[in-house]
Amino acid sequence: TVARGGVAGMNSGRSVIVKIDPTLDALAQDHLNDALSNAVAAFALLCTITSPKLWPIDPIGAILISVYIIYSWYATGREQIEQLTGKVAPQDFIDELTYIASNHNPDMLVDVCRAYHFGPKFLVELEVVLPRDTLLFDSHDIGMDLQYKIKIRAGGAMFCAH
Repeated sequence: TVARGGVAGMNSGRSVIVKIDPTLDALAQDHLNDALSNAVAAFALLCTITSPKLWPIDPIGAILISVYIIYSWYATGREQIEQLTGKVAPQDFIDELTYIASNHNPDMLVDVCRAYHFGPKFLVELEVVLPRDTLLFDSHDIGMDLQYKIKIRAGGAMFCAH
């Protein structure tokens, strides 16, 4: 299934919608609204041509389309505001990041994993523990490799590990 500005895929047997870009999502919504309003106007015109007594279909259709458009833009605005204000990422996404980090290196333990919306992307924060005798350059390399894995999975998210 493809949904507003995104592509669908399968992840562990579950359908997942990946949004490509909020701008494309808004354009797709705008085009859908235009198509619906034009379809209702054309339908109302055909009804009125067929029978002049059906003229009320046009204003009723206009009101219904207006209510739908207001609701759809309200929902889009609400979603964008939540993402811009740092809403916590979905728990299954955080669990997946924790799993990736936990299996990254056998000597590394994941203490805390946090992820927040940062606009359309995510801000990921990991607190990891390595043995005391791990050399600095080794811990750096482990952290950088983990950063690349997380950024690929999280779609170019900002990442902080400490």
